[in-house]
Amino acid sequence: MKRLTLILMFALSMAVMARDLTLFDCYEKAEKHHPLQTELENRRQLYELNKKNLNAKWLPKLDANLKATYMSHVVEFDKIMGSLPIPLPPGTFQNMPKEQYKATLDVTQTLFDGGVVHAGKLAEQALLLADEQAVEVQFYKMRDRINQTYFALLMLEKQQALTRLFEEQVKKQRGALLSGVANGVILPSNVDVLNAELINIEQKLTEIHINRQKLTAILEEFIGAPVSARLDLPEITLPDTVAILRPETRLFDAQKSALEANKKVIGAQRWPKAMLFGTYGYGKPPGNDFFTDEFDDYYLVGAGLVWNIFDWNSARRRKQALLARQNILDAKRADFERMIRVSMQNARAEIERLEALLESDARLIELRRKIAEAAASQLQNGVISATEYLTELNAQRQARINLELHKIQLVQAKVNYLTISGQM
Repeated sequence: MKRLTLILMFALSMAVMARDLTLFDCYEKAEKHHPLQTELENRRQLYELNKKNLNAKWLPKLDANLKATYMSHVVEFDKIMGSLPIPLPPGTFQNMPKEQYKATLDVTQTLFDGGVVHAGKLAEQALLLADEQAVEVQFYKMRDRINQTYFALLMLEKQQALTRLFEEQVKKQRGALLSGVANGVILPSNVDVLNAELINIEQKLTEIHINRQKLTAILEEFIGAPVSARLDLPEITLPDTVAILRPETRLFDAQKSALEANKKVIGAQRWPKAMLFGTYGYGKPPGNDFFTDEFDDYYLVGAGLVWNIFDWNSARRRKQALLARQNILDAKRADFERMIRVSMQNARAEIERLEALLESDARLIELRRKIAEAAASQLQNGVISATEYLTELNAQRQARINLELHKIQLVQAKVNYLTISGQM
């Protein structure tokens, strides 16, 4: 049973490894691997801390105070009483002490804050959403680099396969010529031409291999994982209607919402604030009992209301400044969407160009195949040279490469079109 389990686990792992690596897999892996993920987590932690600080404003505020003072002039009751029409004997009232000592605990509890805490939490939430959307914008911009690298690898893979097929054709033709040379029908120089072409093919395959290694390393850096699976050419169907759904437009909306939330904070700050307060102290004299020259405890409780009735229009000007920033965002969004529409038009034209090329590629390949087959027969019969044959064979090869590259480029153009519009 244990052996069967191991076999199943191995088969499952091999199946996972054999699965094609899709373009959307690259998007997902790249976002998880992006360094901005750490920044995003830190920003969310900052939001939670700021929210807790705002909630703490509803908790009682406790302050401890220690104070020792010396007053040079105080009320001297002996002088006051001595100046009365009927003077009282000295010492009837004790003079106020010049030295005073106080140790107090002051408690303040907010009853009504005008909605400042609630508006502040909404502002923090709006700011977090704007920051998250800003990160999404960076993630989305990275897709363009991934698209370029991914499709470049697909093209190199196709070029490599077709070049190897071309190599097999040249080797097959060389084998046919060698028998002709042995029989004295074909000149040995024709074989040398094919051998030289095989060296050129080997160089091209080496160049393709190095470029694939370079681009694979770049893609692996993006996704944070080795590229061991075969790349998959996605199937893309363009929708009937394409709207602009870029993350930048959502970022503009989030930034405007954050500014609107700050307006509400400013408005809440203009409302009156109500609170309860209390003081428990120990001092000499205790509280306002200046007739006692001894240390004793005392307390004070009360309620208060604070309202800044007139702020010289400071709040109104701050709201106007936020409104101006919202207008700036509207202008930036309009310009951004205008540039996106221009880019979409260019991308659409590229799609139409590639579709037109693909319509003629198949016909061209068929013609080149017939010409190359005729040239191969003429070469074997000694009618044409190997150089002339390679010219036709290379033309056929290039026509096939163009067809396959145009297929990949068409898919890439559709992906670019959807990426530009924000619907990818």
